[in-house]
Order: sequence, then C-alpha cells, then structure tokens
Amino acid sequence: ITDNGTGDYQVTIANDMVNDDYSVSGTMCHSTTGNSSASRQGPAVNEHAVGSYQVYAGSNTITLDDVSVINLQTMGDLA
Repeated sequence: ITDNGTGDYQVTIANDMVNDDYSVSGTMCHSTTGNSSASRQGPAVNEHAVGSYQVYAGSNTITLDDVSVINLQTMGDLA
C-alpha cells in the first residue's frame, strides 16, 4: 500500500488480476482502539486496473482524511 497523500492510497497487486472486473471491500477506523465516534465515510475504492486500485478515505464531507486502520479484501481471478 502506497500513501499518496492525505486520505489517498494505492494498493498494488503482486500477481495481476485477469481483468479489472474484480471486487474490493473494506473498512476503516480513525482510532486504533476503535472508540472514534466521528461520522466517517469510506473507504471509497476506484480506478481498478489489473495490477492496482486506488483507495480514498474521508470524513462525512468531501474532505479526504488519513485513518489509523484500513482493512481491504480483494476478490477476483488472478492472471
């Protein structure tokens, strides 16, 4: 996972997927103890490519925001 800036991450897939029709789901937390009560959205995942995808994390506005924990699951066929 590469940190491209505030709330902007790129995940590189070591073994490419067959195509960009794979699924990504995830959760995020702004506190490592899990006690953050702030309203948040995301993670938003887009820009699928066979070898990577972008992840954006933010608050309940359009502002990107760094998070303490991101959990992602990628499901699809490897090339």
